Amino acid sequence: MKINGADGPGRARRTDRPAGARPVRKPEASGTGGGDRIELSATARQAAALAEASSRLPEIRQDKVDTLRRALVAGTYEVDPQRLARAILEIEDGLSR
Repeated sequence: MKINGADGPGRARRTDRPAGARPVRKPEASGTGGGDRIELSATARQAAALAEASSRLPEIRQDKVDTLRRALVAGTYEVDPQRLARAILEIEDGLSR
């Protein structure tokens, strides 16, 4: 069987790229020592900082979580409004720094 393609008689047509596509040129290496670069968005930098900060948090104390869960389910959990207000203000103060 004889195939006449774009590469001339008797040669098969290249099929590794779509017709009309241009070959991709690799960037030339420069002698400046440039190398690859990556730039992160502000959101990506913030996400990375949060992930790193969360890795420094103490482990979850499951015994306390279970105690609070039982109190919530039983309806016996009470909130000290003064203590809650102080905690919210401390958190807010820490966020503004």
